[in-house]
Amino acid sequence: MEIKSCPFCGGKAYLEDLHSQTFVAVQCNDCNALGRASEFVNKAIDFWNTRHNSHDNMITAIANFLEINRHRLGNELQRMQYEAMVERGEIKNSN
Repeated sequence: MEIKSCPFCGGKAYLEDLHSQTFVAVQCNDCNALGRASEFVNKAIDFWNTRHNSHDNMITAIANFLEINRHRLGNELQRMQYEAMVERGEIKNSN
């Protein structure tokens, strides 16, 4: 099944295994726009290929991207806060 180009930037899109590895979604290689997730590859591609270029769809794509990446971003923020506290001498590095 063919994956259409990104509706936002025209970039090449690909299938992305989401963190749970239970779901897949189509994601743009250039702007990282993310399509609606599905347990089925063909359904995820269909969601991407039949999307409409609308403001509501863009908001949905951004919300999906943030939801999927919130744990990764939260972990990164915690790491940065820990390193800052070590630098300031507030805590000792456990390594």
